[in-house]
Amino acid sequence: MKTTTKVLDDGGTFVFTGDLDDLWIRDSAAQVHPYLNYITTDSELRRVVEGLVKRHVFYVLSVFPHTVDLWLSRLTIDLPH
Repeated sequence: MKTTTKVLDDGGTFVFTGDLDDLWIRDSAAQVHPYLNYITTDSELRRVVEGLVKRHVFYVLSVFPHTVDLWLSRLTIDLPH
């Protein structure tokens, strides 16, 4: 993880995944998935994963806001007003 992740100044984490920028969210999540069982005992690893979640949220809500709109439009439950 030390050679494939970088904790950023804004608290986010960047995971170096390789070649396809368009699939970064998928690939970075897949890359840290095997380590999720250890975040309760390793504070540094927990910090990396928390930062990655923060970075994912940033991209989904800021860079790809229409993705969220599409997902919400497919919900079949009534949300409270």
